[in-house]
Amino acid sequence: MFGGLRGGEALRVSVSRKPFRSAAATIGVPDLHPHELRHSLFDTS
Repeated sequence: MFGGLRGGEALRVSVSRKPFRSAAATIGVPDLHPHELRHSLFDTS
């Protein structure tokens, strides 16, 4: 999903989980999962 700082390898889930959950809670969607963002670009419902 996102390239890492060293060598461009994929980020480990443990590295991104806490910041993502914090950001999701800040925008008022605490149960949001990163995978759900794949479907949000064209979803107008």
